[in-house]
Amino acid sequence: MNLPKYSQIQSTFISGWMRILSFVALGLICIFFILSLSNEVISKVEALSVAGIDNITWNVTQAEVDVFKLLIAVQSVPTSDDEGLAEVRKRFDIFYSRFAMITSGARNVQILKLLPRPEPVAKISAFLQWMLPLVDGPDEDLRQAIPVALGKIEDVQSDMRTLALGTVASHA
Repeated sequence: MNLPKYSQIQSTFISGWMRILSFVALGLICIFFILSLSNEVISKVEALSVAGIDNITWNVTQAEVDVFKLLIAVQSVPTSDDEGLAEVRKRFDIFYSRFAMITSGARNVQILKLLPRPEPVAKISAFLQWMLPLVDGPDEDLRQAIPVALGKIEDVQSDMRTLALGTVASHA
């Protein structure tokens, strides 16, 4: 009977442990890389959540500027021709689109719910719904509604300011 020599048993034993240690080392290296990558993913997700807040804050403050530009366009209608109405329509469309961006999307809705005073959103929405058929309608209807629109836009400007300040303050 041929028995293995002690040195052969010892080398088999050592090579077995070396394999186990190699697998353990490889496993630890993998765990290290997974933890590093997960940490990076978490930091990027946090950065994206801040980006959403920055985005709505930027859109709200831009909408405030858009209301001001709409007010200027409406104020210039009595002294202008049909180009003035075209400018009103353009400025209204820009404000309407910007406000739609602010009030749409699950993240923005959640942010708006955190505001201390949510009434400005409803007031601005009501104004947009009132003005929409005038902007999309005949020139004469829009021209006749200008005096009323002027007063409503001044109210919307105040509401937009309240909304902008509330958004900035709640996320500062």
